Amino acid sequence: MKITKRLTAAKLAANRKNAQNSSGPKSRQGKRFASRNAIRHGILASDLLLLGESRAEFDWVRERLFSDLAPVGFRESVQEEIYGANYWRLRRVYRAETGEITKLLCELNPAAELATAEHSRQYLQAASDLKELEKIEEQINLQARVSSDNLEWLRKLPYGEPANVLVQMIELAREVENEDRRPGEEMPAAAESRKPASAESAATSPEDGGFTRDLLLNSLECLKKAIVQEICYHGQYPPLRLEAKKNALHVPQEAVLNRFTRYENHCVDKMTEAENKLERMQRLRRGDEVFPPSARGT
Repeated sequence: MKITKRLTAAKLAANRKNAQNSSGPKSRQGKRFASRNAIRHGILASDLLLLGESRAEFDWVRERLFSDLAPVGFRESVQEEIYGANYWRLRRVYRAETGEITKLLCELNPAAELATAEHSRQYLQAASDLKELEKIEEQINLQARVSSDNLEWLRKLPYGEPANVLVQMIELAREVENEDRRPGEEMPAAAESRKPASAESAATSPEDGGFTRDLLLNSLECLKKAIVQEICYHGQYPPLRLEAKKNALHVPQEAVLNRFTRYENHCVDKMTEAENKLERMQRLRRGDEVFPPSARGT
């Protein structure tokens, strides 16, 4: 028969006094270590951390999970560790996704993108064409005509109808000028000496060349407006395209995204499986109703 030893009042008072001298850890580190006294197992902890990952952060996650899931015994603790390990891996997915996006953004070189863009080259070409056209405008103002070299250059411009109209006006002016130079009779030598035989003679006088000059300048102005529109369009397009490309990089490329998604789904599935197993074990331990493995309780 077991005999229960009774404590005297003096012994009980002495025990209570001694207990006051050992009330647990006082420092923050001591309290943190004492909070993990109930954690009996750490099977996966030594192999789960990677270089650069924080042991203190990992321990903080383990403590919170242990407190929330409250496993009892080895089998339940294993499921809690499986849940925690996959949660830790899931955090890596999000860090890896952020790292992939950051790497792509760092590799993006805005200056190089703008320099090599097709629209940038077209912008520079349009700006150069506009500057050359201003020289032709000056020639028209002075001579009311366009030289053969400039006419050949105008024929090659890729600005559609405005360029074609200006070329046609120049050719028409040249035909009129040639008609004026071919009179029905040969001019006397004295008359030839008084009238210059240069290309500017007939059309450069203010009276005779005024209509031709206005006609050419009006056609040239239409071409200048078309080139200015090209400059505006090609000047605005590269920055907008660069901004769109930068925004597109905020989501990883398809191959990387698929890899992240598969790994994320794997971790979530493992966490759900471990949580369901742990809940089943805890229900069995408490004597609660347990659903079959294939069924889901609501």
